[in-house]
Amino acid sequence: MNKKTRRLATRAVFAEKVRLDGVLVLDSLELADNKTRNLKTLLAKLKLPEKVLIVTDEISDNLRLASRNIPDVHVLSYRSLSVYEMMKHNKVVFLKDALEAYKERLS
Repeated sequence: MNKKTRRLATRAVFAEKVRLDGVLVLDSLELADNKTRNLKTLLAKLKLPEKVLIVTDEISDNLRLASRNIPDVHVLSYRSLSVYEMMKHNKVVFLKDALEAYKERLS
């Protein structure tokens, strides 16, 4: 698949997620420690569904360690975000810096 077609597919899926209210943007996601319980509490406060994809600029160790024990929560860098990953999850949570970089990458 050539780059132009891949970029167009990525834009279409991203636009559809935004249209269906499947994208949430957070300023930051700072975890004090790497406890899974704290991340689950935070996700429950945000009223997020089961399958959640968290897209960050750089994955912190606390976030990586806290999310690995939750089966349907995945953490990715915006550089490795694919169309398949966006379609697979019900809700995509972008951190502000990651969203800006991802939009720049798509343009």
